[in-house]
Formats: sequence, structure tokens, C-alpha cells
Amino acid sequence: MDPTTSTSTSTTRITIRLADPTSDQALVDALRRRSIEELASPEQRDALMPRAQDAPTACFLLAFDTTGVCVGMAGSVLPGPQARYGFERRASFPHPALPITDRSQLGEGLMLYVAPAERRGGLARALTFLSTLLLWDAGASHIAAENGAVSLGMARAAGFTDTGVVTIHNRSEPYHLVVGSTSEVLRNAWPASERALTAYELEPTLQTMLGRFLASPLARP
Repeated sequence: MDPTTSTSTSTTRITIRLADPTSDQALVDALRRRSIEELASPEQRDALMPRAQDAPTACFLLAFDTTGVCVGMAGSVLPGPQARYGFERRASFPHPALPITDRSQLGEGLMLYVAPAERRGGLARALTFLSTLLLWDAGASHIAAENGAVSLGMARAAGFTDTGVVTIHNRSEPYHLVVGSTSEVLRNAWPASERALTAYELEPTLQTMLGRFLASPLARP
């Protein structure tokens, strides 16, 4: 069975875990390609296709149904002196539109992919929250991301600011570089994300990280 093809339904219990940098690399690459193929025009795909070495601090979350099929993935570029960001292939860093120039304080929401059969069921929200939580846990004070028309509105509602920097033109839809305070984004996203997360199983590492968040002031009304 193709591990990137979902035959599951919204009633299937899904487990979310961290990707192993070695054994899961082929799966991560396949899902990143699939995500880009959905978003990009044919002439853009080669230019946008990521390489593992482009983001040495990238960390990925994988969601599996009970049959072992991967039905979702989200990625983050963790902060650190060696961090390289996906948007750097399209916009310079540091950039005057960004409030921070320190790689040890800036993380990036790298990508999100959910198999069609699992969309609109809360998995995208859960993965997005957890990918932001990875950045918070790693010490990122700010998070950057690239968003198109639909996700740009969601990003603004979560506390991101549109920098006005256009990074990708997908046919007629431009993608904008947005940035937000990691703490503010998590605080704004938590009420809805808390409901979404109840539908999924988290591996122990993610449970521990979520426990640290729940003990923080950010999880309190």
C-alpha cells in the first residue's frame, strides 16, 4: 500500500508523532512534493521543490491512521544559528519587513499537508498548532510563514501580520510572508486547537511538550 495514499475516514483514530529524520525522510519528501504539486503551477514546481539540505533544522509531524497510512504532515524550521528558512529561496533574510533578524529566535511554519479524505475534520488545525508548539518549545520568539488567499485570512486571525512581501505567485494567487509572536499565535489558536486535539492520539514526546504548554500562562483564559 502507498503510505501517502489515504483510504481512511474521519472516524478512524489517528496518531500524530514526530518524523524520524532518517527512516521517515522518503515519506516526508513525498508528501512535500505532493503538497507543492497541489499548490504550484507546473512551471513553478522545479523551482519550489524542496531539498532536505535546504533546511537543516526542519522538524516534521506525521499523522497515521490505524492501518499505517500517513494522512497528514506539518513542518517547522526550528530556530538556531544554522537555521535556513524556506522563504529564503524567494525573499532575503534578514528582511526589513521582519521584526527580528536573529536566527536563534525565529522559526518558520514550513508546510502543511492533509490527505483529501481527512480534510475539514480538524487534523489541519491540530497539526498547525503542534508545529507552532514545536517552535515555542525550541525557544522561538517569532514565527514566519508563507500564506495564500485562504490561509492568509486564517493567519491574520491567529495573530500573524502580513509583511506585504510577496514570495510566491501561484498562477493568479500571490503568497505573502507573514510573521507573528509565537506566544500570541499559540494563545489565539489554543481554544479551537484544544477541541481539535481531543480527536487524535499524540506520541509521548508530543504529550510531554503539550503538558509544558498547559502548565504555562498561555493556556489559561
